[in-house]
Amino acid sequence: MYWKLCIKLNKNKNLLFHIIVYYMPYYMKSIQYIAVFLFGLAIAYKKNFESPKKNELVLIWQNKCYHVHHWITYSLIIASLYSHVLLDIKYIHILTCFLLGLVAEDLFYRDILDIREPCSKTFTLSSSVYEKR
Repeated sequence: MYWKLCIKLNKNKNLLFHIIVYYMPYYMKSIQYIAVFLFGLAIAYKKNFESPKKNELVLIWQNKCYHVHHWITYSLIIASLYSHVLLDIKYIHILTCFLLGLVAEDLFYRDILDIREPCSKTFTLSSSVYEKR
């Protein structure tokens, strides 16, 4: 039906050209954001999830241990990027996609929402204490 409409309007080449020129930048931007997100996820997966080393940030307050997850840290960075715009907005969007890829790596762990943890687990040097899915 669309093809018949194009013939009827006698604008086959011009209409197709305008559709490609108008919509292609939006698709390319989406593909770029997805690629940057997947790149961030791949780096975080390789450097953190598959690493035999224990990588965590722990806050000790009033003799209690709190695990500051990657998603908390990177979410604060994302919020500060948008609240204090120091870069062009397109670079902030790209950096946000990368950081969201790093945030998504935390979904591989079962304890993603467990912030308070026993100090005995915190100060264990083995990575076997992690609960991976």
